[in-house]
Amino acid sequence: MPQVPDIKEIQSYRAKLEDWLSHRIRSHLRRYLSPEDIASEVMLEAVAKRKQLPSDPVRLRDWLRQAALHTLLDMERDLRRKKRDWRRRAYISGSSGVRLCASFRSAVPSPSSVESRNEAIAALRLSLKDLRPDQARALELHHLNGLTIDETAEQMDRTVPAVQGLLRRGMNAIRRKMRYAGRFFSDDATPQLKDEP
Repeated sequence: MPQVPDIKEIQSYRAKLEDWLSHRIRSHLRRYLSPEDIASEVMLEAVAKRKQLPSDPVRLRDWLRQAALHTLLDMERDLRRKKRDWRRRAYISGSSGVRLCASFRSAVPSPSSVESRNEAIAALRLSLKDLRPDQARALELHHLNGLTIDETAEQMDRTVPAVQGLLRRGMNAIRRKMRYAGRFFSDDATPQLKDEP
């Protein structure tokens, strides 16, 4: 029967694995990924699969490195996926009148961006007052409170398609009002709203 490495033996590779990983993480990803986090993931996986690990120290080290490399690649892929999603949401929020306030989020907001965001939220809250209560509630939960459509449907005790309809009709009503209000401003001051894809 093959010898199973004990937990202390597996943990003894942690420092060397962290050092090995520190040379493999790309420089632009170092602020998102740390060798310690990846090594922790690998150690958890190794302990869970302890009976399947090789007993030879060199093969064990190679197995840990391979697992660390796969974990690193998975984490990089997840970061790229999140980045793509963020860019897609930023594009949509830039083209949507209601999600305007979401585009002003940053790590350290400037005073002007805080003021712009507050103005956008105030304008949205004013326009919500003229909508049907269920449309206003759906838009407030989804766009101002940041809930997903599923969470909004759960909060409102409605189906997802019903909430999607409320959001669509509410957005269309706000767009119509903003187009009408835009007639009273110069072309430079009127926000150009496009329909969401």
